[in-house]
Amino acid sequence: LPNKKEIEENYIENVRLNIMKLDAWNSAYEGNIKLLKPIKAQGTLENKIILAQMIGLFQTMQYFKTNTILFPLVVDSPRAKEASHTSSKDILKLIFEMDNLPQVILATMDYSDFESEMKRRAKVTVLSEKRKLLNGNTYSEYQSVIEELQELLNSF
Repeated sequence: LPNKKEIEENYIENVRLNIMKLDAWNSAYEGNIKLLKPIKAQGTLENKIILAQMIGLFQTMQYFKTNTILFPLVVDSPRAKEASHTSSKDILKLIFEMDNLPQVILATMDYSDFESEMKRRAKVTVLSEKRKLLNGNTYSEYQSVIEELQELLNSF
């Protein structure tokens, strides 16, 4: 088993490289990257730093082949506050590089602008009704499955 120092060193290197890939590196971060301790950043850098750290954590888990249950990674508006088209592409590419996650749920606008440049195919769900994940027809189609899952969860 790896020791804590090995894990932390791997994590630090992953986060450092991720921040550089997102063109958000600042020399002030040197020596301030710690496992499970957020780096402080402002403006557009804040979202990039948070993403770099989360991805770094999953990369470290993958490197050491941990036997933990991996839940889906949910990323809401990863390009928030981001005006640059190139930077937006870099953010999405970093997310799509993750290959040890069972599922990535990504809520974003204008994905079609970037889809052709992504390494992996994605199942895209376009929301057609405001403030509703499932429209009436879709809900009716899956109602019995949803109810069965609800009963199963209630039995615990």
